[in-house]
Amino acid sequence: MSDQNSSGEAPLPYSLDYPPPDFFDPVIEVYKKDVDRTIIRENLKLTVEERLRKHQNAQTFFEELRRAGQQARSAAVAQG
Repeated sequence: MSDQNSSGEAPLPYSLDYPPPDFFDPVIEVYKKDVDRTIIRENLKLTVEERLRKHQNAQTFFEELRRAGQQARSAAVAQG
């Protein structure tokens, strides 16, 4: 057996495969309790185009919110 793979590179000291479905990591379990996975599942049901459109809508909303905040600060400075 060779110490190199078919591309001539040294093998990795670990596997790139996913862990088995019954793999338990206590650190991951601590973080999972704070994650609403229903939102993740709903987003994964969307097509890529739907996800991009959703992201663009959020981006537009945040830009409008930022602009409104800047206008409010400008108005407060002008008054005061």
